[in-house]
Amino acid sequence: MITPITETDLLLFYYQEADEVTTSIIREHLPENTDWQYFLNELATISSESSSLMCSPSNTTLSIILEESRSQLEHTL
Repeated sequence: MITPITETDLLLFYYQEADEVTTSIIREHLPENTDWQYFLNELATISSESSSLMCSPSNTTLSIILEESRSQLEHTL
């Protein structure tokens, strides 16, 4: 039985921040899971497109986003 993999797990995997078990599960089952492949491809596209933007969000905006993300993650645990 494989552990359920969430979009958060895939996001952490994409940025190479997932734990070893999650990384191992994703690597093992990625070739057969088109939903995961699609999600990771979308992340790569978004990442590529956003890196070509000429402007960046302000530090305040980034702080708010990170704080909200942290809050959401803590509520899901």
